[in-house]
Amino acid sequence: MYDLKVPTVPVQIEILYAGRRALSGQIFLPALASRHAGATRPDEWFNDAPEFFPFLETGANRAVVLSKHHVVLVSIPFSPEMAITQEEEGLMREVAVECGELKLDGTLLLKVPGPESRVSDYLNGAGGKFVPMWHNDWFHLIRKDAITRIVETEEN
Repeated sequence: MYDLKVPTVPVQIEILYAGRRALSGQIFLPALASRHAGATRPDEWFNDAPEFFPFLETGANRAVVLSKHHVVLVSIPFSPEMAITQEEEGLMREVAVECGELKLDGTLLLKVPGPESRVSDYLNGAGGKFVPMWHNDWFHLIRKDAITRIVETEEN
């Protein structure tokens, strides 16, 4: 019998989960991306199927299965793989994001056509469930339907 497994790369993350529960641990991303060379990026993986994923909480011996639907925020220490590439060019917007009581500041990359694109155009047109945002040494993925308010904090 064959033991077929997809090679994965562990990625350390912090999750704000349903009920505002904070979790720290690892997810396991495919070692080979389908759209580019290298490993699958966290933003690609969270915006793709499947809905459920294994999560190994720090200090645990076994992974649990979590639903992406209940993830409010994913925070990942910044690494060079998370830098904006030429294929991802767009307009940068400094924003303050609110998800209920949670408030985050950072930079959104608006990947929508036209020089006058607005944050609302991006949020209404972007295909994924999670919005990528950069802030200092962190890369955040914010679930769109958890966002209650966004304010542009600086004109670009």
